Amino acid sequence: MALYTIHYSSEFSSSESSHVKGKFDSQAGSKDMHGDATLRPVWHTFRVDASFDKQQGITGIGLILRATNKADRDGAVVARFSESYIGLPIQAGEQFAVLRALEIAFKRGYRLLRVRSDYNKMRIVLKDDYQAGVVQEEPNLRGLILRLARKFDQIKFAWIPRRRNQEAHFLARKALVQSTPVVREDVERCFESGSISKSKKS
Repeated sequence: MALYTIHYSSEFSSSESSHVKGKFDSQAGSKDMHGDATLRPVWHTFRVDASFDKQQGITGIGLILRATNKADRDGAVVARFSESYIGLPIQAGEQFAVLRALEIAFKRGYRLLRVRSDYNKMRIVLKDDYQAGVVQEEPNLRGLILRLARKFDQIKFAWIPRRRNQEAHFLARKALVQSTPVVREDVERCFESGSISKSKKS
């Protein structure tokens, strides 16, 4: 079984819009009608979801990446990701989807990030800890997320209703049957002591 690396793997199913990617897949500001640069930085938004196959012990995650230069909007779709992993507890899926969103954003050099999840209890914990400047050194998923979050200029952990998050949910379900599950040994170590997070997704 292949071991996971931080580099994007061709084993995962993804699609990208070349037009939108070329326009927004950077941190450069937008330009006005005269072609002059303006101070409107690009915000990237991930909509995330996770699904779990109890019988096979596989976690599927779905990520929808959007981008815009308007801070109050999610913007147009840049890419979609459908990935599967083995060895993660059922209650860890949504947090792991958030971690993957941050990893992808960091690799691409994004500086302003919004992560939307329909798991509101988890989102509130991450939002409060991030805004309070909590440095979580514990070997758990929340700690991995908060430490990586400090490498961005700004992150917003935002909520999205489940009815509006159906595409990410579909990609998570799709990953369970169409993607080859991989192992994240670094993340698996978070569970050796039984430490996961403050809350579970119902």
